[in-house]
Formats: sequence, C-alpha cells, structure tokens
Amino acid sequence: MGVGLAFAVSLPFFCSEGLMVTINLMGISIIVVLGIHILTGYCGMVTLGQAGFVAVGAYTSLILAMKLGFSFWEALPCAAIISGLVGVIFGLAVLRMRGFYLVIATLAAGILIPGIISTEILPAVNIASIGVLMPSYPTIGSISFDTQGKMWFIILLFIVVVTLITVNFARGRAGRAFCSIRDNTLAVETMGVNVSLYKLYAFFICCVFAGVGGSLYAYWMQVVSIEQFSYQESIIFLGAVVIGGLGSIAGALIGGAVIRGVGYLVSTQIVDRAINIGLGGESFLSSFITPQTANLIVMHGVGVFPLLIGLITVLFIVFVPQGLIQWWNKFRGSYRLWPLSQ
Repeated sequence: MGVGLAFAVSLPFFCSEGLMVTINLMGISIIVVLGIHILTGYCGMVTLGQAGFVAVGAYTSLILAMKLGFSFWEALPCAAIISGLVGVIFGLAVLRMRGFYLVIATLAAGILIPGIISTEILPAVNIASIGVLMPSYPTIGSISFDTQGKMWFIILLFIVVVTLITVNFARGRAGRAFCSIRDNTLAVETMGVNVSLYKLYAFFICCVFAGVGGSLYAYWMQVVSIEQFSYQESIIFLGAVVIGGLGSIAGALIGGAVIRGVGYLVSTQIVDRAINIGLGGESFLSSFITPQTANLIVMHGVGVFPLLIGLITVLFIVFVPQGLIQWWNKFRGSYRLWPLSQ
C-alpha cells in the first residue's frame, strides 16, 4: 500500500500534462465509484443516477464560489453535505423499491436532477448552464493548484481520505448491517434492525462521495456544463463497480481507474487517429480507411466509449461476476503458495 501511494505521488513528475488529465479523471471517478460501492456493493441497491448527484456537488461549488466567494476548502464540504441531503430526499422516495423498479427510479433521478438544476436553480441565481468558468483554483496559502500535475495532489488527498473512510466504515456496525440487508432483508428486519434508516444512511454516504467528486470535478475542469453529467456517466460509474468487483474496495479502485483508461485508449487510438486520417495524415492507415470513413468514425466516436463499456460490463457479469479483483485474488493466492501450488 505504501509503495502504491509513493508511486501515485510521483506520477506528476514523469507523466505529461495530457496524461495527467486522464489520471485526474481516474482519481475523481474512483471517489464517485467508492460511493456506489457502499450503496450497491454493501447494501445491494443498484443506482443509475450517480451522475446527477455529482452535478449537485459541482454546481453547489460553482454557485458558492461565484456568488458568495467561497474558497475550495469551504465549498467542497458544503457541496458534499448538500449532495448527501438531496440523496436522502431521493432515498425517501425509493425506499420500498427493489430490483427493476429501483433501477428505473434511480435512472429517472439521474436525468431529472440535471434538468432541475439547468431549468430552475441556475436561472434563479443568474448562471448559465453551459460553459461556466470557475472563478478560482484550489489554494493552500500562496500555493495555487492551477496545473494538472498540482491538481493531482489535491485529488489524491481526497482519494486517500475517502478510501480510509470506506475501509473503516466497512469494518463498523453500519457496514455489517449493510451487508446483512444485502444478503437477507427479511431476516434483518425480524432481528429488529431499522432497515429503512440504514438504507437512507447508505444513500447519504453514496451521495456525499458523489458531491466530493463533483466539487473536485468542477475545480479540476474549471468549466462546468450540464451535459457533462448525462445518464451515460451514471452507467459508466456503475460499470466501474461491476468490472472492478462488487463488494470490494480494491475492486472499486481498480474499476474506477480501468474505466477511464479504456476511455483514454478509445479517444487516443480510435478518434484521434481517425481525425488524423481525415486531415490526410497516417499514410499507412489511410490506404485502408478513406477520409469519409474516418469522418464517420469521428462522428460516432463519442458513442464508442459507452457502447464498449456496456459490452465489457455484460461480459464481466456473465463470465467474471466477481470482477477484476477475482483475478488478482487468484494470482495473489497462487503466488503465496508457489512452488507448492505447482
């Protein structure tokens, strides 16, 4: 763990600014995915609305910074709490839902919340819904975290904090109650556990993490637009939990990183090369792909990533239901027993 943390700290010193953009997005995604890990992995409640609560965190930070002059360190806790409270309100509405109905309800929330923000809240405070610039960067004293490399240290700090909270949470009474609710709700109710209260608690924690991720996203991106929080992002976040491994903190960390790594490969290896072909470059590939075909690849390139994530998620559900963490556990087990395992 210490080696991994040291490696993470050293990333800005040998990675380019372009690569740090993807690494920062990985870090923010990990924080958001850890929230889904608690709600879905521990409590067994599937959500497809996480991007909506990320939007709450991002726009809360934007409004507080623009209208009230809040700093990053003041805006982020407020964004986290407000996102958590919105999650509790939503949780009250879906408390008795299960299975398919819960999935549809959370998907509706993921679509409805950004719509309410763009049509009701932002006009009320006289802020546009597209392309709004954040008024400031995170600062500590005279140090401004105004580059991708510097911003990584802020994101890494919150990854560590959120991960430690999740680890301690899983070992506590609430974590054990969540797992019991996931495994057998009826048995837990007969033992006198307040299932509704614990479900609301799970929604609150999940949305608090989404609010932290949304605030970090706004300060990292420096430009906030409502279309950045589409329902497709919610599907990507849930896919990260499934790919990494449900119920595993390490799986959530791996899944959040892998999901954005796939997006990086799609954008650099497919869309960028198609653009280059369309402009007359890539002489070798242009002999097989015409400029017209390259333009079609660019036009549909945005849709390749969600399609690929959906396909990968389905394959993992069918063939590797425990996610990537299952492969890691097998490797670790065989490594510990080697050469006796031969």
